[in-house]
Amino acid sequence: MAGSARKILNRENIMKLKNILKESHRIQQMKVYSNPYARAFSPIVEEDEGEVNVGGYQTQHFDVCPAATALYKDIESKGVDMDLAARTAKLQDVLYFIEKHVEEEGYQPDAYYGEVAQILGDQIMTMAGMMDLGSEHSYIQGHIDRIQSAVQGGSVNEAKNIKVTFHSTAAKNRWMRKQKLKPNDKEVVSQDKSSLVLTPDMKDYVSKKSHGDLIYQVDMVNEAVKRGKRYGDWAVTQYEPVQYDDYGAPYGGRIKIVNQKTGHDLLIQNDLAVRGRMWYVSVNRVSIKNPNPEKVIQQAIKKFDV
Repeated sequence: MAGSARKILNRENIMKLKNILKESHRIQQMKVYSNPYARAFSPIVEEDEGEVNVGGYQTQHFDVCPAATALYKDIESKGVDMDLAARTAKLQDVLYFIEKHVEEEGYQPDAYYGEVAQILGDQIMTMAGMMDLGSEHSYIQGHIDRIQSAVQGGSVNEAKNIKVTFHSTAAKNRWMRKQKLKPNDKEVVSQDKSSLVLTPDMKDYVSKKSHGDLIYQVDMVNEAVKRGKRYGDWAVTQYEPVQYDDYGAPYGGRIKIVNQKTGHDLLIQNDLAVRGRMWYVSVNRVSIKNPNPEKVIQQAIKKFDV
């Protein structure tokens, strides 16, 4: 990792990162200046939806991560060093600002942001470990994945399914009753005890702002891989997407593809690591890794069929 950091944190990229921070600050200041009731040059004292104050630092972009908001709104009660918590919150603000930037309409993919996101994520997880809150920060990798997905081609702007994580199984069932939604309805792609994966057209019905008492977190997910999908002579016979338990720990992450003519099969797995989460498989002694499972499947088939 150190070599990677030295590779991209040259003078030019340090200036780019500084510009990211300046732009983030400029946008936040515009919120104050555009408010007719705010004093000119006065600091922001009221918290926007999802924002928190951490050791005197007012977050600006936590609205994209309900899990971060939930963790940091009472982080002082966990007995951590508040200066360290504030610095960790600042780094997350930068990460979330980058995520917002790469998801903007018309964004032109730039690999630099993916590299910076990984470095920020590694540093955040190191600091989280120092606070003995590593597992509580498992949500960080999801944001890194979204940024890296965008810089690899902007696919994050495509219509995606929606993963809704609820506070509990009872909360999920209550929400479904409110929406008159049944497990076998076409809008339900998949589910487990405390989460649902829904079709894109359900986006307007899963607002955390409107259902915060039931909904813990809402994520856009890529369900391009699914059981039965064909890739030439190969077909997906098993698909277990990466999911998260009530404590934010990942589980699942298995894809089995079978050649329908020869019977040969390949098992593609997710390493489920907190950092650098990847799908991977070894074919003919060649290791294939990528955050996008579709790419791993395609490359694995190509390598196997050579």
